[in-house]
Amino acid sequence: MSLKIIRRSLPNWGWGYGPPGDGPFPAIMLLHGSEGSRSGMIYRTAAILAAHGFLAMAFPYSNGSNAGDIIEVPLDRTAEALSALRAHRLVGNRVGLYGISRGAEHALLLATLMARDSVAGLPDAIAVHTPPDVICGAYNSKMWRDTGDPGWLPWDPAERAWTNGGQADGPSKKVPRSEREKQPRS
Repeated sequence: MSLKIIRRSLPNWGWGYGPPGDGPFPAIMLLHGSEGSRSGMIYRTAAILAAHGFLAMAFPYSNGSNAGDIIEVPLDRTAEALSALRAHRLVGNRVGLYGISRGAEHALLLATLMARDSVAGLPDAIAVHTPPDVICGAYNSKMWRDTGDPGWLPWDPAERAWTNGGQADGPSKKVPRSEREKQPRS
């Protein structure tokens, strides 16, 4: 059995894959983890979903000069991309959101803030794989070090990963580990 998938573009937002034909198709926006959009993993997932009838768009949200930087990423931009996907001529009446790792954090936080703020276009379904159990700090991929390095941090708790409406929204800024270590323990 041969699979037929077509590379599809969402102008100004990114690209992904879909089945052949003119739709309408159920759609899903995919959010990568800290490996970044250039690793190709999220596009492979989009191709698999396309083979099952979805129009799957990988949204390259990370910023900075490195593929996986997650530093003050504007969540409202992702909401705009989700709205553009929903308005695409090939998309039916169902749009989902899928995130892996930091993309899972992104998906859950985005949907929570969209619901809280009554933003139109809330995803019809959300699926996440390996989400963190907290809102994590910024991730600068060029600062990544081996876990054996005593200065290793999986993310920078002093900096924000996400913004909403141009401002850092949500829990108060995290205290850097160096400052926490100076505080007396009870």
